[in-house]
Formats: sequence, structure tokens, C-alpha cells
Amino acid sequence: MLLSLIVLFSTDNIGNQLVQKADIETLQVKYAAMLWQYLKSKTKNANREYHKGIMVSSAAEEAYEISLKRLTI
Repeated sequence: MLLSLIVLFSTDNIGNQLVQKADIETLQVKYAAMLWQYLKSKTKNANREYHKGIMVSSAAEEAYEISLKRLTI
């Protein structure tokens, strides 16, 4: 759930269109911190698990960008 909220509040590629960009980024940081605290309390490999989670959001954004540049038939 937290990872979904981090992705939801991502301002990448739409930042110039937002009126309250700082508020949205603050929410994203808040959820990222909550995810970090949760992982620290549940696992000894919090760094690795956090990194894997954040990489999921990066991979999703990259896949979206690729789909936009794909040739239409």
C-alpha cells in the first residue's frame, strides 16, 4: 500500500503542470519515510528491501515512458 502511494504522488514528468507541487512531494516523502520505518521494524535487510521497492516505481515509470515512444501500427 505504501509503495502504491509513493508512486501515486510522484511528480516526475508532470511537475511543471502542478500548482501545489511542493505539497505533493511532501506527501511522497512522508510515505517513503513510513515505508522505511516499516521495513526497519520488520526485517534485518531494510536497506535492500527499501531499494527494491523504490526501484519498482522507477521501473514502472520507465515502462510508461517506453510505451509512449513505441511505434503505433
